[in-house]
Parts: sequence; structure tokens; C-alpha cells
Amino acid sequence: SNISYDNFSINVGYTSSETNPTCVAFNPAGTIMFVCGTNGRKVLQYTLNSAFSLDGLQTAYTPGTGVELELDISGQDTYPTGLIFNNTGTKMYLTGDTNNKTFVYTLPTPFSLASASYDNVSYNYSAAISPTQATHIAFNNNGTKLYISSDEVITQCSLSTAYDPSTFTTDSKSFDAGSQVDEAANLTFNNDGTKMFMGDYGDDTVHQYSLGTAFDISTTSYDNVTHTFTEDTGLRGLTFANNGSKLFMAGTQNNSIYQYSCE
Repeated sequence: SNISYDNFSINVGYTSSETNPTCVAFNPAGTIMFVCGTNGRKVLQYTLNSAFSLDGLQTAYTPGTGVELELDISGQDTYPTGLIFNNTGTKMYLTGDTNNKTFVYTLPTPFSLASASYDNVSYNYSAAISPTQATHIAFNNNGTKLYISSDEVITQCSLSTAYDPSTFTTDSKSFDAGSQVDEAANLTFNNDGTKMFMGDYGDDTVHQYSLGTAFDISTTSYDNVTHTFTEDTGLRGLTFANNGSKLFMAGTQNNSIYQYSCE
């Protein structure tokens, strides 16, 4: 409810062949930003001048040459919708709308696409969720819980091995955000799992929810708190800085990542 635009953004089409960003993510320190999109179908890696700040990033690059590293994901999915990492940055998880699966990658250097490779492992969760079209996933803080968004229904699962989706079992707990969200653009939690946020591509609005028990999706209630973005009419990806003070939005209309302050 207290979001304000910082007037900082980066047009990813200016620095790469990607012109339709749908996902944005950071390393925990906020010094590295990852962007993924549907045109180039690549994950792009940028180094930030200051932690969780896009200030000066646009002018730091020459058009078409600004991306330091990139990873082609077109062999796995042609419409990526979610991009997250495990807590050590050695695994990357890409969820796509084309195949409704999560694909797993290994990063030999934590939070670096250098030598990153696809594990030839993917998950579709069809046995655990209804509807069966997974578009976004999220973990709890230690990777023992998995949350799967499908047509605005979030399903909670347990992982017997942290951050390993192959070990999931359903908790028989879910929450339907369809009364607020028409087309989910993200799924993310605050650090302690007491707040959940979902963006809506249909109206470029992010919705806020409370969890009565941390990371227990069955205790979710709608806060009637929203923010509608006016900088871009193609909201796709949302992510917060670790301390919740900054919010970043991937917009497809202007092919840009935008930075906001949360007071």
C-alpha cells in the first residue's frame, strides 16, 4: 500500500536480444540481477553498481552488449514464467507456461550463469495440483516447503529433501486467489512467511495476503491491499529485496525492469 516508483529502470532490449522480460530475480546480496524472457528465451545476468539498485545500470552498457552472461533455456520452455534459486545459489529453477513444468539447472559458481547447465530434470506436479497447469513456484526459507501456483490456485507441498522437487508430497492444503487475481504474474512471500504477494497480469496489480501461521497456505486471508502499476501495462514478474524495502517489476510493454520503494 506504500509503494512508490524510484524512477530507475532498465530496458533489457537495450542490453540484449531479449525484448519481453517475464521474470526477475536477485542473489541474496542484491548485487546480481537475473532476467528471463520469452523473445530471446534466455536467462540474462547483470551486475548492479549498488545492492538492489538499478541506478546507473542502463547507462553502464552499450546497446546489445550489456549482458555479462546468458543461458539459453529455449530447449526447455518457450514461455518462462518463474525464476528462483535455492538458498546457496547452486540450483536454479525455471517454470514455464508452455510445458507447465519446472526445470532444474546446476550453477557450479553460486549465483553465476558461468558454466550453468540443465540437469535434464523437470517436474509437472500433475499428481499434486488441480488445475494441473503450474506457472509459478516458491519455497519457504529452508526449502522444505514448495508452493505451486496453477490458475491462481496455490498448492502447498512438503519436500523430504530441501529444494528437491522430486521429493514432494502434497500437504492437502491450498488457497484460491481467483477472486482477486485473473492471471497470476508471480508468487512470492515475505521473509517470515506471514505475507504472500501475487501479481495480476490482467490489471497490472499486486495483491497482498496474510498467513495466520507462517508458510501455511491454508491459513491465508486477503488483506484488501493492492498496488496498481502505471509505468507498464504488461506486468509479468515481481520480486522483493531481502529486507522488503525494494520491489522490482518486469513489464513486457516497455521491455523493462522497474524499481520501487516500499515504505
